[in-house]
Amino acid sequence: MACAGAQEHTAAEPGAAEGRLIYERDCLSCHMADGRGVPGMSPTLLGSPWINGSPEALIGFVLTGGFGPDILMGRFDFIPDVEMAALLTYLREAFAQPAADTGPITPELVARVRAQLP
Repeated sequence: MACAGAQEHTAAEPGAAEGRLIYERDCLSCHMADGRGVPGMSPTLLGSPWINGSPEALIGFVLTGGFGPDILMGRFDFIPDVEMAALLTYLREAFAQPAADTGPITPELVARVRAQLP
């Protein structure tokens, strides 16, 4: 899915198209192709406050597997910064509310958030 006016990405900095492949590899089985999730097992990504909210919170949530005892998502801290940036950029492009201010997430931001996690 390319957006009009989307920036070109180098091989070292994948964009949302690469993020979609990572989503299909690591997230699709729980959140489904359309992002609606599986009722009672995994929540929808459509309009999620995590997707629509701050990029730092989203990065922390996915790296740690969520916050709180009722979250059943596994940690995704094994995904390298470049791939995580592409994945989260794709999530925001594909599943955010249309009015949400959801620009691309950079590998540098992922690295900063990762460094702050326990």
